Amino acid sequence: MASDLTTWLAYFAIGLTLLFRTVHFIDRGSSALIRLFGAFIFLCGASHLTMVLTLFWGIS
Repeated sequence: MASDLTTWLAYFAIGLTLLFRTVHFIDRGSSALIRLFGAFIFLCGASHLTMVLTLFWGIS
C-alpha cells in the first residue's frame, strides 16, 4: 500500500513538472506532445491510486 502511494506521488510530481514546463517555458514545437506524455504519466499514476482506494473501499 505504501509503495503504491509513493509511486502515485512520483507520477503526480512528474506530471506536474511536465505541465509546469509547457506553461512557463514555451516550446512551441513539442508543447502538445509533452502535454500528452504528461497526461499519460498522470493516468499511469492514477492506476496506483485506484489500487490504494480499492483496499479501503473494496469493489462493490
